[in-house]
Amino acid sequence: MSRERFIFGLRSFDVTAAKQILATEGPAEIQEVEVTRLAPLFLLVGVDPDAADNLPDEALDVPLIAITEPDGRTLLIDGYHRLHAATSRGRQTVRIDVLSRAQSERVEDPPAEFRTARIRAAAAEA
Repeated sequence: MSRERFIFGLRSFDVTAAKQILATEGPAEIQEVEVTRLAPLFLLVGVDPDAADNLPDEALDVPLIAITEPDGRTLLIDGYHRLHAATSRGRQTVRIDVLSRAQSERVEDPPAEFRTARIRAAAAEA
């Protein structure tokens, strides 16, 4: 079975692992965030609006997932389509399950390993 990943620039996050951590350990923090504060984010990652619009209403109750960066900021790694759908359907807030820094380190692929894999994949396609 393939793993769900979130790619952000030269960084890669194992969303499948994040979901497993949340299921077994729970989030370090739960945030209820205003949708209008987060709405510009889905423009950064190229959300397919049709896919977002076709999500069932129940999908919007699934929390988004964020990691904790070394400086304490958070980065959303899962839920951009749900965020888009929440925005277009007039939801006021969304829930975000935030991984602790230690949990976050377990879901980010090592930078060198990830870059090497992308270079190999690109070379294989050429």
